Amino acid sequence: MTDDYIALVNGDDARRYIKSVSAEGNTLGLLATQSLEVVGDVYAFAPLKSKNETLPPLMERDLRQSFSSRTESGLREGANPQAALASEIGRHLSSGPSKIVILADPIAQTADKWLESLVAHGIRVAVCASEVYYLLFPEDVGRGRILDTLSWGPETEICLFSEFATSDRTTPINLSPEDLGAIVERTESIVVGAFDGESFLCFRVAGRGR
Repeated sequence: MTDDYIALVNGDDARRYIKSVSAEGNTLGLLATQSLEVVGDVYAFAPLKSKNETLPPLMERDLRQSFSSRTESGLREGANPQAALASEIGRHLSSGPSKIVILADPIAQTADKWLESLVAHGIRVAVCASEVYYLLFPEDVGRGRILDTLSWGPETEICLFSEFATSDRTTPINLSPEDLGAIVERTESIVVGAFDGESFLCFRVAGRGR
């Protein structure tokens, strides 16, 4: 982790928050809540935030104002949550040919016509029954698709860094509950949105009983 991340002091509160957010992430989030547990510290992306200052509650929307108050010109270039998350995703995808990142969209449904525009803009949409997810693969690194997916997709609710053995890259990719279970089982770390969508938390996970 860089200096842009702060380890949350109250780990119990962070875990309760993570569980509540994950439970809203459709099947993927529920499986993650049931099967995975946080390992080590939970980190908040909070650039320019002094380590001696208290972060606001995870559901409050004033973190960006806290960032901007520390410099005359606001956030320095590259110190925004979307760019930071894209960097984390790129680092994970670059670490192996079977790596994937999957983002859950808690609002979209397969019947939504606007999903066609996402596909038209190169966003890799995946569906499981009526649920909608977005997938990123190693070949997406350096091609702009990571930032495009974060820009066109949902605010970060839950994002799993995992592995997945599939040669299917044609959207929409059809996933079964078993596919989602396999992704959860192979998950190494998770990102969840925080501070009312203005930033995110990241943390490593392990399967219970492993």
